[in-house]
Amino acid sequence: MPDKWTQERIGVFLVAESQIARQGAHWIMSQEEDIDVVGQAGSADEAFSVTGNITPKTVVLRAIPPNGNFEVVYRLREISPEVSVIVLAEYEDDEGLFQAIVTGASAFLTKETSNEQLLTTIRRVASGEKLVGHKILSRPRVALRILERFQELSSMVTELEPLVAPLSSRENEVLHLIASGNSIEAIASSLNIDKQEIEADVTSALHKLDVNERTRNAVLALHIGKS
Repeated sequence: MPDKWTQERIGVFLVAESQIARQGAHWIMSQEEDIDVVGQAGSADEAFSVTGNITPKTVVLRAIPPNGNFEVVYRLREISPEVSVIVLAEYEDDEGLFQAIVTGASAFLTKETSNEQLLTTIRRVASGEKLVGHKILSRPRVALRILERFQELSSMVTELEPLVAPLSSRENEVLHLIASGNSIEAIASSLNIDKQEIEADVTSALHKLDVNERTRNAVLALHIGKS
């Protein structure tokens, strides 16, 4: 096992409708000394029936079928916000990436992902990294959707506005520049910062979005309970 990864064994829980997909992912991980498959489920409902296997340190690999919804990602993180979820989609599209982001996924991969990239992603996510941020750097429409989401969250419920974690001025500027179609090189030059700082700003913005989404859901649940 490489020294740069955590010394603890990584537990992975597989959720995929396709048995072939689950078997394939299981085989890939069974070859690794530092990764254990701690459970499998063929549906979201089945996954929630065995949530005892999904501990805070577990990485959940969720295969999303074509036109599938991302509710399972949200519900898993509602049960345990510390759970890290990797979305494995059929293909990479802006809507799928945006849904992965707002439901709190740590990484977004497609079926074209190599075995080595999948394993590397599992290890990085298990160590606490959020890897969805770098995908936004070249996705103007996703950056725009994120900006719109912040606006929606602050105006959706009166009680929510004071609780929303706002974007900093530079986070807001970086997202607007990405949404306007600027390259990372152009943004770095315009703001006189390097690419790593841009990535850090995007990651910080996504962390705030995740916190805001969970606050929103808690407030809405409270409203429903009172009605």
